[in-house]
Amino acid sequence: MQTHTNFHDSPRGSVANTNQDTTENRVSFLTTIALGLIVLVALSIVFLSWKKYVLQKEETELSQKIEVKIKTLQGLSQGTNSVAYNQAATALSKAEKYRVRWSEIVEKILKLESPTIQFLQFASSPQKEISIDGIASSMEDIELLLEKLKQDPSIHLPFVSSLAEAESVEGTVLAKMGKVFRFQLTFTLSNSPQ
Repeated sequence: MQTHTNFHDSPRGSVANTNQDTTENRVSFLTTIALGLIVLVALSIVFLSWKKYVLQKEETELSQKIEVKIKTLQGLSQGTNSVAYNQAATALSKAEKYRVRWSEIVEKILKLESPTIQFLQFASSPQKEISIDGIASSMEDIELLLEKLKQDPSIHLPFVSSLAEAESVEGTVLAKMGKVFRFQLTFTLSNSPQ
């Protein structure tokens, strides 16, 4: 009988077979790692692409919202197509038209003072009622003052609400006159624009 020795059966063949198995295991292990890395890179690329898409979509939406807000603000600042702006402008216009210009009223009243009439005190109410306390050297001077007030279109219903003969008031222009008339004039400012 002939003995036939198989290469694999020899001790030398066993070593070769073990080396081959180890090499195959290493290649298989490296292939698995490489495939895992490729899958990981592919998933990362997909995730990053999706994230980029989401961020671009959010950026576009925010840009559109910002543009709308800018146009709204520009409309308000320019006063175009803005109901609120138009209402505010109308209210301001009315307030300006009907506001009481106290400096003009006081100036107008002070021009009515004369060497024979002196005003001592002014008072006003929210209802545009004006009261003036003063002194005059005669009743005729008070009558003339009353007539001048009646001629002014911004003054409504002027009348003498109080009148009394008094001694002259110390520290006034009329102090040397002796007897004077103390009076109080009352009137209302008209509602029409000044």
